[in-house]
Amino acid sequence: MESNLVKNIAEKIANLVYKQGCVNITGNYNLSQKNFETAIIALLENNLNVLSEHMKITHSIWEAKEDSYNTLYSEEDIIFLEKALETKTFWNIYSFANSAEIENVKSLINRSKNFYDDLRSYNFRKKQAKSFLANKKNREIIFEKYGKICKICNESQNLSIDHIIPVAKGGTDTLDNFQILCVRCNSKKGCKC
Repeated sequence: MESNLVKNIAEKIANLVYKQGCVNITGNYNLSQKNFETAIIALLENNLNVLSEHMKITHSIWEAKEDSYNTLYSEEDIIFLEKALETKTFWNIYSFANSAEIENVKSLINRSKNFYDDLRSYNFRKKQAKSFLANKKNREIIFEKYGKICKICNESQNLSIDHIIPVAKGGTDTLDNFQILCVRCNSKKGCKC
């Protein structure tokens, strides 16, 4: 389609939506009429639906603004937002947000990345601990060192090997970080992470 024709069609559609009140896009997504026209042009000229990207950027800015420590971006959103911050997306995030909002987004990206790094690190250490304890020879060494009796209640049945400092808190698979507990005492102890 000819560029002027596409622009005229986009403007007419945007006028219809905004002036006639067919859809309340501006209230939901902070989508200006000009940006809506841009999205229509992208759709007509390149068959790109860029409204979902616009919505994702807008919602990411709102999420970062809430400054809740319970809020994290998904790993997929982190990748997308890092591209947006490098202006490698259709929409320029810097035209959506002021400098404080951009800093909030960057801060939430970093907090989210740190969370996923910690989670992967914990899962890796937990997997290592399981494989260490699954080795029969390692279990025999630990039982030989500490005896076959619960350290807390002196029970000699249903014994388990317990990390004194839990893996979730950085505990290691060294002999001095193990103790023998019965299943009941071990479940009472739990991991107070």
